[in-house]
Amino acid sequence: MSGSSDKKINYNLRPSKSIERKMILEVLKEVCTPKLAKKYKYIGFGSSFFTDFRLIHRGLNITDMISIESKISNEKRVKFNKPFSCIKLEIGFSQEVLPKLNWDKKFVAWLDYETSLKGYMFDDLETCTRNSRGGSFIIITLRRDFDGLNKEKFEEDFGENVFPGLIEEDLQPSKSSATIRKMFVNKITDILDDAYAAYEPEKKMLFKQLFDFTYKDEARMYTFGGVFIESGDERAFKNYNFNKLEFIGVEEEPHDISFPIITNKEYHVLNRILPASRKKFLGSKSISFVPMEHKESYYNAYKFYPAYIEIADM
Repeated sequence: MSGSSDKKINYNLRPSKSIERKMILEVLKEVCTPKLAKKYKYIGFGSSFFTDFRLIHRGLNITDMISIESKISNEKRVKFNKPFSCIKLEIGFSQEVLPKLNWDKKFVAWLDYETSLKGYMFDDLETCTRNSRGGSFIIITLRRDFDGLNKEKFEEDFGENVFPGLIEEDLQPSKSSATIRKMFVNKITDILDDAYAAYEPEKKMLFKQLFDFTYKDEARMYTFGGVFIESGDERAFKNYNFNKLEFIGVEEEPHDISFPIITNKEYHVLNRILPASRKKFLGSKSISFVPMEHKESYYNAYKFYPAYIEIADM
């Protein structure tokens, strides 16, 4: 199911989300180069703002784009706000629309849900995984809380997608993103093992997780994602520069995107110190008055830090 959050929040003004978008684009553009753009399709939930579509089209030059909108009542508004003619609108829930799409290309699919974990998300993940080609990306964003579900209700709701050994602690807010990640990875692995069981080793499809983000603008969110590659391309994959980025990969803890609370004047002073080592930056006397947590947040995200400017009506 895709949702419409356009009545709740302007997606263009979510600072942590903006940082996340730029981080993801930094990775995508190394694989989906301008020469390969025509071999890609972008699938997402545009809502009325189409923020991700603008980013992907301008950053990657992809012109085959599909926006899924669950509510037919929003169709007129969504069509009015569609920024590019190359975006095709599909009305319906994601689990209904995705199986009907033409999967004739590699894809970047960003399933940016507005709810907490639901069973249909595993259906969407399966559809994308079974139709993946080497170089395709899947990204899933959702609320990372489980709405107070206990272990019994959780297992009832998610059935075979629950991993063995789940305990009550795995459903706590501090563990929720790790639980979701494990469920998604297990789902992808099971599907690929089944779909490529008869293939030669070098032709089997692999999934490489790249994105493991938590952040909070309006709600506590989690983003999971990665790229599908053929096993024969694994050596080439290891040579991509994005593997050196500190926010890439899977660690014990997800990469938390925290938007630093700083003034415009502090912003310019901080930039004058960069680039620098973490130790030098955090220890600089010229910014000793800025709280350490905000200095750390800025250091981690300064290359992707969004700039907002207010323009008075003319």
